[in-house]
Amino acid sequence: MIFVIQIISREKILRVSFGTFRNLIDHCEAAIEIMVESGLLRMVELYSKTNIKDEELKEDLDFVGQVLEKNLRILTSFDKYLKELNTTTLEWGPVHSDKFWKEHVRRFEDDDFGMIKKLVGLLNSEKTKNQAIACFDLGEFCRYHPFGKK
Repeated sequence: MIFVIQIISREKILRVSFGTFRNLIDHCEAAIEIMVESGLLRMVELYSKTNIKDEELKEDLDFVGQVLEKNLRILTSFDKYLKELNTTTLEWGPVHSDKFWKEHVRRFEDDDFGMIKKLVGLLNSEKTKNQAIACFDLGEFCRYHPFGKK
C-alpha cells in the first residue's frame, strides 16, 4: 500500500490506505516497525501539507504520523539493539541495517568490545535466525569499523 500511495495520490485511495494503517497500528505492533522502515512517515508528512478535504483522512494522517514519529526514535535507537543483544533474541529490523552501523560502529569498542564478544557467542546459538543476524552484524562491524578487518 505504501508503494501505491507513493504513485497514486487520489483521496479515496489515501483514505482506504491510511484507515488500514491506523487499524494495523491498533492491532499489530510489528506493523509499526514495517511502516517506519518503509518510509511511511515521509508520505504522511507529504500528504499532511496538501489540501485534503476529507476530515477522516486528516485524522488518520495525524494519528499515523504521531505513532510513527514516536516509534521512529525507539526503533532506530542504540538501546533497542542493546536490549536485543542482552536478551539474545535478535530480530531483523532497523537496528540491523547499514545506516545503524554507520552511525554506531564506534560504540561497539566500549567495554573492550563486549558487544562484539556477545555477537560471537550468538554464533553458537541454537536459533539459526540469531546466527544469521549475528553473522550479518559482525560483517557490518568489519565493514564500517576502521580496523574491523584486522
